Amino acid sequence: MIYPDEKKFLELSGQGNLIPVGREVPMGAETPVSAYIKLSGQPAGGAFLLESAETGGRSRLNGEVTEKAPERPDPLHEVQDLLAGIRVVSAWPGDPPPFAGGAVGFLAFEAVRFFETTVGMAKKDDLGVPDACFALVEEFVIFDHSQKTMRPVVQVKVGGDPRADYRRGLERLEALERRLAQPAGKSSTEVPRRPEGDLLLGATPNMSKAEYVKMAEGMQEHIRAGDIFQVVPSQRFTVPFNGRPIDLYRALRAITTPPPTCFVWKWPDWPWWVLPRRPTYAVKTGGWKSVRLRARDRGAKHRRRT
Repeated sequence: MIYPDEKKFLELSGQGNLIPVGREVPMGAETPVSAYIKLSGQPAGGAFLLESAETGGRSRLNGEVTEKAPERPDPLHEVQDLLAGIRVVSAWPGDPPPFAGGAVGFLAFEAVRFFETTVGMAKKDDLGVPDACFALVEEFVIFDHSQKTMRPVVQVKVGGDPRADYRRGLERLEALERRLAQPAGKSSTEVPRRPEGDLLLGATPNMSKAEYVKMAEGMQEHIRAGDIFQVVPSQRFTVPFNGRPIDLYRALRAITTPPPTCFVWKWPDWPWWVLPRRPTYAVKTGGWKSVRLRARDRGAKHRRRT
């Protein structure tokens, strides 16, 4: 059953200008990864996959991204401008999903300076990766593992003729479902292997050992001086990889304990893919009436009473 029906859509069209239209169907043999492969098949297109562990969450979200926030000095204001004229109106039957439309994206570490003005910019930017990247979602699929269902959804923009808008939305929904019905193609957890014994995988660090030790010693001095109480010295390793990013993602999920959230991002016309290290959340709340807390990361000790 398609929801909302035409009568309900016309009613909602007076309350907003973006209405999700979709239907709930059995998952069958479809998986979030196979759906992602199908939706990200166009070279210039963008797509994303957001997952929560099957034991700890219900939702898996796949989608395509279209309009991006322009690159400006302060990306947070651009995100506000991107969403300023959008009013999503959703009236899902029963328990609503945690996502009904809007923007998806990420904030890089350097984005902290847009929230805390006392934090200066990094001395150099040798990657050229955006501090923030958000895009509007027009088509997506929500997986609910507890109910063994999925919901293909299209966002319908409401214009001067809501009835015609609804019909066009149904055509897009049918096209999305046809894409999901196609074979996903080959994908596996096997990734290109290095020669046996090459444990470093050809990794290239972004600093020398001496530079890393000097950085760590400087942090220890700040701790002793009382300037800081916790800090993580880090360095970046660059490793060549000739496989598909989605296969690397599947391999990471297969060899590690599933984290509470996983993700894959592929942006339109951009060369970057974003995959997780081991993402965690501090607080999760919202759809499907769940609230979860994660108090500490691996390796962290409980703080004693002071």
